[in-house]
Parts: sequence; C-alpha cells; structure tokens
Amino acid sequence: EMRLDPFMLLHEIAKQGFTDALEIWCLIETMERQNAGRIVATLSDRGAGSVGIVISNGLITRITLLVARCFGPIYEGKGDRHLRRAFDHVLKNPAVRARIEKQGTMPEMLEAEAMWKALGDAPQQAQLKHFRDKSTAHLAQTDPKIGSPSYTAFFDFARRTARLMEKLAHAAGGTRERLDEHFGAFAVAAQTFWAPWDPAA
Repeated sequence: EMRLDPFMLLHEIAKQGFTDALEIWCLIETMERQNAGRIVATLSDRGAGSVGIVISNGLITRITLLVARCFGPIYEGKGDRHLRRAFDHVLKNPAVRARIEKQGTMPEMLEAEAMWKALGDAPQQAQLKHFRDKSTAHLAQTDPKIGSPSYTAFFDFARRTARLMEKLAHAAGGTRERLDEHFGAFAVAAQTFWAPWDPAA
C-alpha cells in the first residue's frame, strides 16, 4: 500500500463515500419507482417480467455491496478505503483529530462518529452483512437466527449509511455538497426511466 498522509487518506475515503451515498440514493429511488403503480404488472403483461426481476435483483445487490462494504474488516497493508478504516483507524490518530479541530469541523465529526456507532450496533448491519455473505458475494446456508431485514428496514439502513457518508464528507472537508440537492434529479430520472412501463403516468 502506498503510504498516504493519514488526513489525505481520510479525505479520500470521505470523498468516495459521498459518491457512494449519491449512488445508494439513486438506486433506492429507482427501485421504489419500479415498485410503484403498475410498472411490475405491465412488465409482466408485455412479456418482460423476467427482465424486471433481474433489474430488481441487480439494484438490491448493488445497494447491498455499497452499504455492507462500509462495515468490512480492516486488513493491514491492503489499502482499505472503507468507512471502518476511517472511523476505527484513521480517526484514532491525534494529528488527524488536531487537523479536524483546526479546520473547525469537529462538531460534525463527533456527530459522524455517533452515527457510525449507532449503525454498527443496529441489527440491520448484521442482517445486511449476512445477506451479502450468504446470498450475494457467496452462496451458503443462511442462519435463521440472524434473519433478513424487510425492504423498509433495508432501505432505511441504506439511507442512514448514506447520511453518515455525507456527514463524514462534510467533517473531513471533502465537500459541502448535500445529498438533498440531488433528490429531485434522481426522482425525475427514475420517473423518466420507468415511464414507458407505467400507463397511468
């Protein structure tokens, strides 16, 4: 692994995180739009139901991968760029914290750290990892004791993770851009994409 200045590493992780957060939100918007109205029924009526299903599966898989990888283990020397590396490794460095203090974003960083802990403790985090490990990245028997999150819980956890990525980006000085600035565009894009399959629209 190339030795990066720890603050620059944090900056890189935060910048990539914000990009991932935007994609997570767009993916959810696309899925929710697909499940609204008569889109699924129309796809089926016109003989395209199987493609509708594989698109859904692809969207779920991508959300799962983007969210679950945030919480992956740290492999020393492997160049990890995920959120755990930021919160459980880089932010333990006093020089990094001093730099954040100096740039005046420590209140946001403390908020981001609280969000990180809450998400790590949430049952959906274990469920999502289990789903990624047993049904997505690999194929194995699932543990009924862990279970799978409902769609609502799955989307909620993914959105909360995206909000954490946004908060980290603001705290690390990566960007002042906000997720909310993109919601309208994502909604319009999803509406436009699915419009041919939604007679009511």
